[in-house]
Order: sequence, then C-alpha cells, then structure tokens
Amino acid sequence: MLRLFAVFGLVALLPLPGEAGEPGDHDDSPCNTPGRIKLALTADEFTMTAYDAARGLVLVRPQSELLPGVDRSYSVKLRFAEPEVLMPLGPNGLFFGLESGSAELELVVVAKPVSPECDAEARPACDELEALALYLKRGDMVISSRRLREPVEPVVRFETRVFGRVQIERGEVDAGAVAEVGQTLGEACLRRGLRRTRMIQGSLRVQLATTVLGKPEPPEIKVDSLVDAEVTRCLLDGLARSEALWPLLPAASRVYLMLYFRGEAISETPTLAIEPNPSL
Repeated sequence: MLRLFAVFGLVALLPLPGEAGEPGDHDDSPCNTPGRIKLALTADEFTMTAYDAARGLVLVRPQSELLPGVDRSYSVKLRFAEPEVLMPLGPNGLFFGLESGSAELELVVVAKPVSPECDAEARPACDELEALALYLKRGDMVISSRRLREPVEPVVRFETRVFGRVQIERGEVDAGAVAEVGQTLGEACLRRGLRRTRMIQGSLRVQLATTVLGKPEPPEIKVDSLVDAEVTRCLLDGLARSEALWPLLPAASRVYLMLYFRGEAISETPTLAIEPNPSL
C-alpha cells in the first residue's frame, strides 16, 4: 500500500472568461448575485476518495446538495457531469503528509446558475448551479485546479526494453559487466528520445577500446540500424564519460558492445481506476 503524499505547489489559477483573481468565499445567495458564483466547500462537504501518487492525480467527490451552515446562509444544489472529479497535482512544490485527513483543505467551486435568468421569482432555478471549475486549497495555497469542461492532460508512459551483449576482440574483459553498463546508459538515452517521438527501435554496435597505456579511446559506432542521431549521440557521450565502464577494460583491450533498443511512448487519458485512499 502506497503512503499518500500530496504535492502542494503554487498552481496558477485557471481564469474563466470574464473573471480574474483568486476564488474567495461568497456569503450571498446565488439568486442575489449576477454572473459566476464562488462557493467554498469545507472538509465535511467533499471527500478525496482515491489518488495516484506516481502520476500526480487525486479523485475528489464534492457534495451536490449544500445546506446552510456557519459561512453559508442558504442551500444550493450543484450539478457535476460526474459525481467524482479527477484533478491533477503539480509535479513540483512542497510535500505534506495527509495522514490526518483533509480537515485543513477546502474546495472552491466556481459555478453559474442553471437558469440564464436569475431573479427573486426564479429562486429554485437560481439555487441550482452548474459547476465550471474546482480549486483545491489549503489556506491561501492552491494545490490543484481544474476546468470541468476540459479533460485532464494525458499521461504519457514509456514502454522500453534494451538488451546488450559484448563481443571481446582482445583483453580480459568482464563482458556481462560491460553489457550491464551499456544497457543502463541505453535505457536512459532511449527514454530521453521518447520525449520527442512516439517509437524508437533498432540496434547499435559500438567499439570500445583502450590504448596500450590504458587510456580510453573515443567510442565509435560500427553498425547503426537505429538511425536516431539524438539517441546515438547521447549513448556515445554517456559511454565516453562513464566512470563505471572504463575500469572494466584493461590496457590494450577492444570489445564491441551490441545494444538492441525498443521503446514506445504511450499517451493515456487518466481514468478513475486508481488506488483507493482509506485514510481520507
């Protein structure tokens, strides 16, 4: 079971058309307020039902019927397209444990009346609001924000495989250890390359050699069926600078490192199939 850590960052508010600034508390009835309305839901008016710490997602379930309370003198019904809303958590920021629950959090809902006409005679319609955006806050800090009419940004995951083997031409060399170093560097370069393209596949044959004095010679590509200049350049630079590789090659040695690459960047729409969070 993963331990929950929420990512708290200064997430920029998502301005809606016709409004600017930070959402705040609103104490007047929606029927007395033109335009968009901001409602602050306290911790007992919403729950965080699940999370995915690795991908930075939290699942929020707001109450749809809000009763009068200490900070609200009216009742209101909120319309959501789905009962649970998936919200992103910023990749950077402060990390605070939420083992004690969400008591210090509030959820600000930006909404508009379902009825375009809002007057005293239409109070039932005015008190039914369509939710447009959510802001998850802790004090003055906005943890997450989401426009409900826009989908959550896709999550990109990498499926990669790098296999290496070594052919020794001369010298007493630990072929397995050299192959392992090459695979590690190749994996890092492959993932870097997949940030700009969807699929990379092929192989490289790299000559690794040392002089009679034990000085490393520049790695040299002998066979290239990968045909990806960025990944190749990344690998050659990594091999040349590797502190783990060259102690494995004694003086006057020469080996050929074969690396086979296969990688794919898969874009996925985040789903609700994420780990339940019983502590919240």
